[in-house]
Amino acid sequence: MSHLVKDFRVEEQEVLYGASSHYLVESFRGEGSFGKVATCLNMDTRQTVAIKILQKAEEDMVGAEEELAVSFEALKVMGVIHADLKGDNIMFVNQRDKPLKVKLIDFGLAVPISEVELGDTLQALPYRAPEVVLGLPISEAIDIWSLGCVIASMFLGAHLYP
Repeated sequence: MSHLVKDFRVEEQEVLYGASSHYLVESFRGEGSFGKVATCLNMDTRQTVAIKILQKAEEDMVGAEEELAVSFEALKVMGVIHADLKGDNIMFVNQRDKPLKVKLIDFGLAVPISEVELGDTLQALPYRAPEVVLGLPISEAIDIWSLGCVIASMFLGAHLYP
């Protein structure tokens, strides 16, 4: 379960209100680039649950999307497909000074478009473009598909295609 919190200042003993229930934040389990995970008490069912609290609001994500689109345009000009875009390969840079600055990282599976062959399996499954799944000709557009999946995952707090 995920909650989007604009200022990311959720504290222990605070109550989060969801569409169907509300939750008491008991403690935090960990923190990553997109948010934190809290141990919460569902105040309706009295069950203990883990909730992912995303740190960026929708309008903040637009800046990150634009930065990544610039990165992919540069890759396209160079004739390279990143081929492994996922949340783990997007790094937020110095959130205090530059809150919308992101970097695309991990080019270990990047491949020149001229070397891609029909039927090559690229991309992590939750972010895999239809043309890769169907064995169709591949272009730089597969990275944009992955970007859309990452953005949707950030916003929804879950993969579109688990």
